[in-house]
Amino acid sequence: MKETLGTTDSPGGYREVEFGPKTLVVPNDWSVRQFGEVFHRRSESISDEEGEPVKYIGLKHINSGELDIAGYDEDGRGRSSSRVFRESDVLFGKLRPNLNKAAVAPFDGICSSDIIPIYAEDSTLNNYLPYLMHSKIIRDRVVSTMEGTNLPRTSWDDLESTPVPIPPEGERRRIADVLSTVENDIQEADEAIEQAKKLKYGLMQDLLIKGINHDTYEQKYLGPLELEVPAEWRKARLSEVSEIITRGKQPTYVEEGGVPVLNQSCIYWDGFHLGALKRLDSEVASGWKDKYWVKNGDVLINSTGKGTLGRALEWTKESDTHALDSHITRVHPDESVLDPTYLRFYLESNHGQKMLYAFCVAGSTGQIELSKTDLQTMPILLPPIDEQREISEAFYRANKLTNVAQDEKSELQELKQGIMQDLLTGTRRLEVET
Repeated sequence: MKETLGTTDSPGGYREVEFGPKTLVVPNDWSVRQFGEVFHRRSESISDEEGEPVKYIGLKHINSGELDIAGYDEDGRGRSSSRVFRESDVLFGKLRPNLNKAAVAPFDGICSSDIIPIYAEDSTLNNYLPYLMHSKIIRDRVVSTMEGTNLPRTSWDDLESTPVPIPPEGERRRIADVLSTVENDIQEADEAIEQAKKLKYGLMQDLLIKGINHDTYEQKYLGPLELEVPAEWRKARLSEVSEIITRGKQPTYVEEGGVPVLNQSCIYWDGFHLGALKRLDSEVASGWKDKYWVKNGDVLINSTGKGTLGRALEWTKESDTHALDSHITRVHPDESVLDPTYLRFYLESNHGQKMLYAFCVAGSTGQIELSKTDLQTMPILLPPIDEQREISEAFYRANKLTNVAQDEKSELQELKQGIMQDLLTGTRRLEVET
């Protein structure tokens, strides 16, 4: 964060205020108002008659915890049950409010009926509103008022009756400025992530087809793909250059203790998400065969389900500490001819994914499955092992740039959540010029 916070003790002391079932301590010079007294739901309609296209925002266009929209449809005219919003309104998702969806509208348009456009007439309140909507005060309230089992929703009636702390005008302007600075830093981190990803995918397109320092190329068919690749590269079936290709096993899970089990929720292109680990009963684990235990140098591939199948990572940690469930395929390359890091990035590349889906995937939409037998026969491009390692090193460096930017974004998001809670409750006060 580029700005240094100037903080001060509350000059008039604090008082306890009830916020629903909870009690908060807020500064004495802050007011406590019902949400609907200072913020308003926009209730405008749009004609169904033909006219200029009107941009449309649905819940899919709002990411959890983010203030910027993630996209929009060019024309929403003619959609049933839509609401008008205006530029700078906060678009709050009332469906599954636990997902914390509230974004600032960058233009006029219409939105889903599961979104409530909210605004304030006072500009300092309107700038303060986006952060309030992401605060723990509002999140706790809307989650506690959800109704419905499959499609839980909150309502404007519940929201407008929520008590909220309102700082004096000068302080809320400073709060919005400080949090906006952090938000800008997060956006810069997002841009750095995108630039690093472009570099990485550019390298994939270049190095996995053109290689390093080659003069002679020839056409090679890789299944349905025709590629111009270095003449000295060869094709091989994955089984010919791997020591083992096997699927995990369906575990018996326990709540606590036991042995950690990797599942598909652990494997993303940006790294292992080990918070999603499950646990296998230790007594059952003792009877599992060696092939179900993860080894250093394994490449692990998600093997079921649309949207998850095909994600792959290399396991670089200690061997035999984690087991595999039945939805992951374990490939252990013969490292004398196939570098595991090269294989991991090869599978992430465009033609690697095309080969996986062309050769190895069967089943209906939503129930697709990676065939171990077909994976064994899948052809891959094989540079000399030394060149594979050079390519892997280039990918590793590019991937590290992405990870550094993602770590910076995560740290900024944690900072934002921490200071936002303190600033919006007055636990931390800002100096205001008089």
